Amino acid sequence: MSSHSSSRSSVSDYPVQEHQDNTDSLCERCKGIDFPSLFNHISLTERTWSKLSHRARHCGLLDLGVLKEPEETTTCILCRFFYSVRWPQAPTSLDPVNHYHLRLFTTIEVSKSSFPKSGNMSGATVCSVVPGKVSEFTRETLDDCHEAYYNFCEPGALLRANGYFVPDESWTPTSTTPEDGYGGAYVLARGRRVDPEKVDFDLIKGWLRECDHDHIESRPVRSAPHSAAPIRCIDCFSREVVKLPPGADYVALSYVWGGISAAGMVKRGQEGTGGKIFVSKDVPQVIGDSIMAVKSIGKRYLWVDQCCIDQNDSADKMTQIQNMDNIYQGAYLTIVAAAGKDSAYGLPGVTTRPRKAQQLYVNIPGSFALVGSLPTAHEVIRNSIWATRGWTYQEAVLPRRLLIFTDYQAHLVCPARIWCEDKAFDKEPSTETMIAHQPVPVLSQIFETKRYRRGATDLRDTLRHFEQFSTRDLTYEGDALDAIRGLLARRPFYTYYGVLVWRYDDDDEKPPPENTSLPVEFFQSLWFFFEPCAENNIEVRRRVEFPSWSWLGWKAAKGVDYSKINPSLSNDEESEYRLERKATFWAEGNDGSHVLLVDLLPSATSSSDNKWNARVIPELSPYLWVENMVLKLRFQELEDHEKRPDYPDEGYPRAKFQDKDVGGWIDLVHRPRTRDDPLYQRLVTETWECLLLCCTFFDMKFLVLEWSDRTMAYSRIGTLDLFASPEQYEALLERVSHSVKKIRLG
Repeated sequence: MSSHSSSRSSVSDYPVQEHQDNTDSLCERCKGIDFPSLFNHISLTERTWSKLSHRARHCGLLDLGVLKEPEETTTCILCRFFYSVRWPQAPTSLDPVNHYHLRLFTTIEVSKSSFPKSGNMSGATVCSVVPGKVSEFTRETLDDCHEAYYNFCEPGALLRANGYFVPDESWTPTSTTPEDGYGGAYVLARGRRVDPEKVDFDLIKGWLRECDHDHIESRPVRSAPHSAAPIRCIDCFSREVVKLPPGADYVALSYVWGGISAAGMVKRGQEGTGGKIFVSKDVPQVIGDSIMAVKSIGKRYLWVDQCCIDQNDSADKMTQIQNMDNIYQGAYLTIVAAAGKDSAYGLPGVTTRPRKAQQLYVNIPGSFALVGSLPTAHEVIRNSIWATRGWTYQEAVLPRRLLIFTDYQAHLVCPARIWCEDKAFDKEPSTETMIAHQPVPVLSQIFETKRYRRGATDLRDTLRHFEQFSTRDLTYEGDALDAIRGLLARRPFYTYYGVLVWRYDDDDEKPPPENTSLPVEFFQSLWFFFEPCAENNIEVRRRVEFPSWSWLGWKAAKGVDYSKINPSLSNDEESEYRLERKATFWAEGNDGSHVLLVDLLPSATSSSDNKWNARVIPELSPYLWVENMVLKLRFQELEDHEKRPDYPDEGYPRAKFQDKDVGGWIDLVHRPRTRDDPLYQRLVTETWECLLLCCTFFDMKFLVLEWSDRTMAYSRIGTLDLFASPEQYEALLERVSHSVKKIRLG
């Protein structure tokens, strides 16, 4: 359910290169380049690569000298091609900057959005035109007697995902077995020319057949009922909105609405149709293109939020919002409209809108063709409007498979592999049965985020979702919780206003709270702060529709930060990192009553038709009542020569707490710009109430609070981490004002 668009710079257009003429001649230098040997030979094995720095680049160097503008050089088609595919900028230490060389890279160095990370691709090579002189490189003999040339490039010289070229798919090597004595499968990295006018749906259907056969984890997840109410879908052949037949495959759509109203998108049929509902011919381009795409891949049903949810029925709308996890995980695949700024843009290459650019390409007389790479899904999506919107986040996390349309090409992404139109891959060896791979979150495939496995890392994985979602834009900030309900329903935790309350165990019918004490995950998910973002002078923005104690209550360019989470924290009484002196929490009802937070968890007698949605505890009022020690503390200016060792210097003035052998750092939500800032002057001159959340053997976690006469409640304005042993803490209480309070926190 995507929302409206926002301004965001897009990827610059990929340079257009016309098809090169076969009759052009080659210069003497280019005639001597043995491309078949370069691409059909594993120069260094993965074992050898592991001995080199991750910024080392290996052999295959060939000096190209100075590359000039095409009109200034000869008619050599390879020289012109090299100029077109060269890296646009050289590292500043290289002189002259127009001196280039050819260099080989292995596919493991190229963005994983370009090549699958299967074992049979680990030794394949691609080629790039890189700035620098061959004479500046160091020659070294490795342990296995293979020679390698490499240097340590500046960051500006790292390989771009769309900055290399490979042989055309039509070329077949004379041998696919490396001659250097190393075993293992070898697959040639080859390119494919992409039609700038239309998508190759026959190619996509081939990807889907391979994925359906080989990848168990790509199958739709339909363990829970499709809905608390039946899923309605568009029949792409009749354009009627119908109830989805049992067991039928359907495709979901993820896109940016762009301010277009849902009114008029569906209409009643003419007399005699029995009140049937049809999709109008005036729907936005992206919906019309998606209908065509669904038919082109051999499917029939399409789920689109604006057409399949009754936008005028608030009850139906909420039912479907709460069912988003089932809708997207149950889809055969999800189409992602990653191009353009709104729904009027459509899917490039499907109907009327062409793709933006052709590939760089050269046909070498008497040899074979070379094909340049196109921007990857990772490169395009991270700069797209789609990637900035709040509603689209869970639409990328929940599906098992994404079919992504960009301005350059189409990509199919599943938990085991990525396909793209500009790459030609030989089919991976497989058995007659489906192969089980290590599941990989589809979103992490696209954005190359760090991946965590299930188990002890579920907490970090969940908090990482919170970090990323909190950077997203919403036209209506009050939609933040609804826009992530589906994701929360699939996490292994019960949540309340997005905050983790209890870990869910699939083996238990209900959580086993034995007292009022909440687990460590709850206190850790309350303990967030904000990394400074000096660029563009962006401040953290308050979402007043949500409480300050929840991460949903804040929006910032870099998101909420959970980097201080200690994975060793425990409830175990024997652990050195056990939590002690934990605060007690009550939820405030809309009638003013107080309910212990643990009592909101589903009980053995409660019934739910959908155990997944039961993990999202229904919200009461946005207020919590919290009881624990409250200290009244004063903070000191941080001297210019002092600096937090674990915090970057962004030019913000900071404050600390220091009292004898007890010290700590304060992190305000809104960071003052200068020492003259009124907020900073308040920070270092006033006394602040600090609520103790919990403590361990070596530190204490506080929320810094401010009272509001308007809401008659405290709000969170920052965090304080004091480093002290239990003995030092007890001594501190003798020197500062403190008391146990039950306060109202909003």
